[in-house]
Order: sequence, then structure tokens, then C-alpha cells
Amino acid sequence: MLYYEFLESGTTVTATTYSNQLQKVADAIFHKYPKRLETYLLTTTLAPTCQRWRRQEIQELGWEVLPHPPHSADLAPSDYYLLRALKQHLRDKNFDNQEQLKMEVGNFISTQPTDSGEVGSTNCPEMDEGHR
Repeated sequence: MLYYEFLESGTTVTATTYSNQLQKVADAIFHKYPKRLETYLLTTTLAPTCQRWRRQEIQELGWEVLPHPPHSADLAPSDYYLLRALKQHLRDKNFDNQEQLKMEVGNFISTQPTDSGEVGSTNCPEMDEGHR
């Protein structure tokens, strides 16, 4: 896991929020993989008004988009393993406040193998060899 962020309850993700998050992800990728030449972003498609600014942000970062259908019943392959394990980890746990939940999620993520996202995409038979 290179980057994750908790937003305040009720927060709407605006173009500015999304842009800032993309930049933080780009910084995390550069920090961990400074010689990386290609980055692929698996993302859903949005309404045309959102696509324009999002596409521009992604192009400015030099990333290639791997589309994932919006509102798909299927999780993205890279999310499936982590989210399934997190759901199992949090099952039957109760939290008194959001801070406790954030701490538990952070502890869980810190215990995951560093290549867990790669495991999900590597084991996906539909994923083209050139996009791993």
C-alpha cells in the first residue's frame, strides 16, 4: 500500500480533493520507485464533465488509464484481496469513535505484504501481460 487517506465524514470529493490525492499517490510512487518509467491507473469512467479534468490530471502525471466499468458488481482485481482481508479483519469488532476505526485500519494495512496489490493484479487472468 503506497497511500491511503481518510476523509471527514460527509466530505465530498471535489476536483481539488481528487487532484491533491493523485499528486500524493504520484509522490508516494516516486518515493518508493524513483526509476519507475510507467504507471497504470485502474479507474472507473465518470460523467463527461468529470472525465475532462480527471483525464487532464492523469495525463499531466504521465500515467496510463486502465478502465474499470462504473458501478460494476465486480471489485477491481487489485482491490479484491485487500478489501476481502480487511472485511474479515474488522468483522465483529466495535469502535467507540472514528479514530479507533482509523487506527485499526492503519494497523491492518501496515501488517499486509508490501506486494499485496501486485498479488491481486498478477492473479487476474483478464489482465493483459503488458499492464501488470
